[in-house]
Amino acid sequence: MVDKVQRQARYPLKRRYKAKVNKRKIEGEIEDISASGVAVRAPPDSLFNIENDQFIELQIENIGNISGRVARIYENGFAIAFEPGQKETEKITDEIKKFRKVTARRKF
Repeated sequence: MVDKVQRQARYPLKRRYKAKVNKRKIEGEIEDISASGVAVRAPPDSLFNIENDQFIELQIENIGNISGRVARIYENGFAIAFEPGQKETEKITDEIKKFRKVTARRKF
């Protein structure tokens, strides 16, 4: 069961994803990502079949395939706690580093 408290820094990441849950396919957009999980937007009609602690397979644009479990469901989306192997963890960490470099160069 997923009962972790979010402890990793989250970063906005506007990328498309495809997910597979109980043989159903869902597509949407990533809201934010951390080394331990991701928050995604999902079409409202796809949320009725999603439950906490449910296994999910994600394919994230420019990152690749990763799996996890639904950590929580909220209006217009849900959060997933990753269950990655070493290779997937490295991909996620690399994407976060790229994002941080880009935002560090921006002047607000």
